[in-house]
Amino acid sequence: MSSRNYPSISTLVNAISGGLSDGQASDLMHKISDDLDMVFTQINTGPLPAVSGANLLHINPVNIDSPGDNPPLVESQGKVAFLNVANIFIKNQEIDLDLGQLILKITTTPTKFGRVQTIADGNFLFSSNLSWSGAVFQTDAGNGSGINFTDEIVRIRQRIAGVDYTPITVDATRRIILGHPLNISGAADEILLANNKGIRAANAAASGGLEIARLDANNLVNLGSHTNGTGGDGNISISRSTTANMPTAGATRNGILIINSTTNELCFYTGNLRYKLVGVAF
Repeated sequence: MSSRNYPSISTLVNAISGGLSDGQASDLMHKISDDLDMVFTQINTGPLPAVSGANLLHINPVNIDSPGDNPPLVESQGKVAFLNVANIFIKNQEIDLDLGQLILKITTTPTKFGRVQTIADGNFLFSSNLSWSGAVFQTDAGNGSGINFTDEIVRIRQRIAGVDYTPITVDATRRIILGHPLNISGAADEILLANNKGIRAANAAASGGLEIARLDANNLVNLGSHTNGTGGDGNISISRSTTANMPTAGATRNGILIINSTTNELCFYTGNLRYKLVGVAF
C-alpha cells in the first residue's frame, strides 16, 4: 500500500529535471519527512513492532556463541552446543542441568540411552540406560550400568533383571569395596570383599576359573579351590628352596612356610626359630 504522500512526491520528483521552485522543494522535503516519520512510528509502536531473531526464539544472545561467523555475533562463549561445528568448552564455563540429565541417543529408536545426570549437589551419574528417579536407580528398558560420583565416593552401578547392584565402590578413605555396603570397618588403601566372596583366576586352558582365596561364612580363610584333586588344579603351592638357600631364623622371618627341596622337609618359622617336619614318600 502506497503512502498518502506518494502522488505528490512522485510528481515533484519528476519535475526536478525542469527545476523546482523554493516552495516546491520545501513541499517535497516535508512530504518525504512525513513519510519517514510514519514508517518509524509503525515499526516501533505499531501492531507489529520490530523484533530480533533472539526475541522470537526466547534466547538471550549473550548465551550464544557463533562459530563460523566473522566477526562473531557475540563476544563470549555461551551454553549452547552446536551440531555443525566442534564444541570447545572454555575454562570455568558452566552447563546448568538443574538436577536434570543429558540423554545421548545412538539411533533414532534406541533401546538404551547414555546419560550424564545430576542427582544431587555434587553427585553425578554417568550411565547407560540407568537413571535416578529421585529415590532409586531405574532404566527405560532392559538393563543398564553406570558410574556415580558423589564428592569423594565413586560407585559403579549395574542393573540386572530389574535389581540394582553396586559391584564396585571407592570410598572417601581410598578403599576399593567389591560387592559390599560402605558401613564395613577397615583401613584405607585396601580392597574389601563381601563375605563368602572369592577371588578367582582363569586356568591355563582358559576353560574355567579356579578360586584363589575366600573368607567363608565361618570367617575362615580358604586358599585354593582344589576342584581337580588328581590333577592338582586349584591346590595351594608354597615356595621351595635348597638347604643352602633356606632363610635363616630370626624375628623378621617368623611366619614363613617353605619346603626344603634338598631334604624334602616342610619347614616353618616361629618364635625366632626354624622347625621342620620330616615327611614320608607315598
